[in-house]
Amino acid sequence: MIKKMAIAAGLVGGLFVGLTAPAWADLASGQAAYLRGAYGAAWSELKPLADQGIAEAQYQVGVMYDHGQSVERSYRTAAQWYERAAEQGHSGAQFSLGFMYYNGSGEEDDPVAQNFAEAAGWLTRAAASGIGEAQYILSNMYMRGEGVARDFDRAIRLATGAARKGVPGARYNLGFLLGNSDDREDVIEAYKWFALLALDQYPGAAANRDRVARRLRPEDISEGERRAEAMIR
Repeated sequence: MIKKMAIAAGLVGGLFVGLTAPAWADLASGQAAYLRGAYGAAWSELKPLADQGIAEAQYQVGVMYDHGQSVERSYRTAAQWYERAAEQGHSGAQFSLGFMYYNGSGEEDDPVAQNFAEAAGWLTRAAASGIGEAQYILSNMYMRGEGVARDFDRAIRLATGAARKGVPGARYNLGFLLGNSDDREDVIEAYKWFALLALDQYPGAAANRDRVARRLRPEDISEGERRAEAMIR
């Protein structure tokens, strides 16, 4: 299960050029207040900066509406703030907005309707920034043809990027996709990913590792084990 991204403790490169020293100080103060759970103080620092168009503050205000921190929870309002930051290139906001559209959020009186096409657009931008969770969700979308044309090659590329970042679901997807390949190298890689997941007792990983092993020679299994061990050193 993908968890919503927490408020960023660091700064997203390229989004802070031109900030005045007082704005920097207010942003840092607001972030620090948020991280220690002082949501009222965080709001008083961040909301004026968000109104001025500072993307990081807009994203963090979106997070606060998303979780009902110092303000009444409103998914629709959260999405509006995420979108303002996302349009300025804030990758965290792009992911959060794509995540909301992918799942659908809110109740009847405050909905963000599920929209796979919108989700794909925003998640593609977040994935291009290297966010592993975005790459993982997109790989699912390309596997299933949700909002995009089904494309297993692209699903594999996206899952590979996320798997290398340690996203468990992406590792499972990649093992599944490669494990059904006719290419022995792919099957060895599938064994590697399932072996890694089995170490963490990921549901279904051990059974799939053993299923894939039946397609391999003993020396191939040894190679898969070696690759798995190399990933955890």
